[in-house]
Amino acid sequence: MSNVLEYLERAAGCFPDRTAVGDEYGKITYKAFRDMAVKVGQNIRKKGFGDAGKPVGVLAERNRWVPVLFMGVVYSGNFYVPIAPDLPEKKREAIIQNAGIDLLLSVEDCLEISAETPEEEGTGMGTEFCPEAGEQPLYMIYTSGSTGEPKGIVKTHAAVIDYMEAFWKLFPTAEGEIIGNQTPFSFDASAKDIYLALKGGVSLEILPSRLFSFPVKLLEYMNQKKITMISWVPSALALVSQTDAFSIVKPETLKKVFFVGEVFPVRQLEFWRREYFSHKKNFFQCFRFYYGKCIGL
Repeated sequence: MSNVLEYLERAAGCFPDRTAVGDEYGKITYKAFRDMAVKVGQNIRKKGFGDAGKPVGVLAERNRWVPVLFMGVVYSGNFYVPIAPDLPEKKREAIIQNAGIDLLLSVEDCLEISAETPEEEGTGMGTEFCPEAGEQPLYMIYTSGSTGEPKGIVKTHAAVIDYMEAFWKLFPTAEGEIIGNQTPFSFDASAKDIYLALKGGVSLEILPSRLFSFPVKLLEYMNQKKITMISWVPSALALVSQTDAFSIVKPETLKKVFFVGEVFPVRQLEFWRREYFSHKKNFFQCFRFYYGKCIGL
């Protein structure tokens, strides 16, 4: 396997009616996800970017259609560059110029494409359209770095596939898994949420950003959506513990907790272990296992 599209093709074939991505306004099944991504890819090709291996910008809103746009870019034979929609215009233009982006897509483009007449068969895009990709770029993430200047980091198909396969061996997703996404799609850590969902054919739920300022409402929303797994930065996890939200509402379906990107203050880590362990008898062992594996203890 050398192309991440194989994850999507397999998931769409095995679980066509299962939710692939959801947000607070709706959800997309795996069949709809795959079909729409193909249409996006066809549209990009019509613009003259077919199999060009070029960067295509995507305004990375917290919206269920954004992962579809990502995969559509890949279907077109290019690689995507997520751009935070709230970036100052000057910094956004700097990224576009630095990456050499000639095409910028948004959720509105996806919705317009979805309203178009379906393509006829024989476009050359489908299950067979998963050519060897390997070391070809899959996406480019920009970070300001220590100097404040945008820096592009390229990830290849092979790098993401190797990571997903290794992660899966340690932490396989379960039937009915629902991953609660917190990390913005313009950050590299979000790729784990997207591709773990695609590999396992499980559901990705995009959690509303505003709820992270209201931990009780956030936990209630997670219960409503039956979130079973999260991989958040420690600052997001600490927000829940600092406000003592667990004294009001407990996560009812959450089984796996990962943290990435920052040091987790011991006090807040202990709070999660103590408070959640009182609700789930096996949480202490699970949390310690994931904590140890993730940081190499």
